[in-house]
Amino acid sequence: MTPDKKLHVCNGGRFVSRGIGAHPSRMIDSCELILVGEGRLSMFEGEQEFHLAEGDFLILRPGVRHGGLGTYPKDLWFYWVHFFTEDPNSLPVSGHLVNADKSRTLFGLLLNNQSDRGAPEGSGELLLALLLAECRRAAAVMVRLPEPAAVTEAKRLARMEFALPATSAGSIAAKLCLNRDYLNRL
Repeated sequence: MTPDKKLHVCNGGRFVSRGIGAHPSRMIDSCELILVGEGRLSMFEGEQEFHLAEGDFLILRPGVRHGGLGTYPKDLWFYWVHFFTEDPNSLPVSGHLVNADKSRTLFGLLLNNQSDRGAPEGSGELLLALLLAECRRAAAVMVRLPEPAAVTEAKRLARMEFALPATSAGSIAAKLCLNRDYLNRL
């Protein structure tokens, strides 16, 4: 347990699909964090469906039926970890991680920690806390950041000039006095 006793890591792993089988339909007594490394994972929890791609996460709740929506694709792999927390409803449900590479690194460290008999007490929970912070960060970015004004204006121009033969990302960027690459990143 962490010093604040709010998290407890049970077990985790990395699932690599061979293109056969599906996630079973079940209810668990813990939370489960899933982070898609590559491919697409389609699941349900309760009445809600999730279609996750690379860099997306899903946190499943205890006592709610979940399962796969079809056969695992061959190119799919994902990390997973079961854990307990005092307030599972305070966690975000799903989202796209701001820095997926950082989260994959944290997951790798968590799995290494799990197999290290000499790991300091509470280190797994600290790594999980960092992973959950990244999930909260992703959810906060989705909620708080409005679309940049340049993107809104670029969309408006693209709709207005869609039928014109000279319309391109470069021409729209020029009208907005922006670099085309910068507009594409936005």
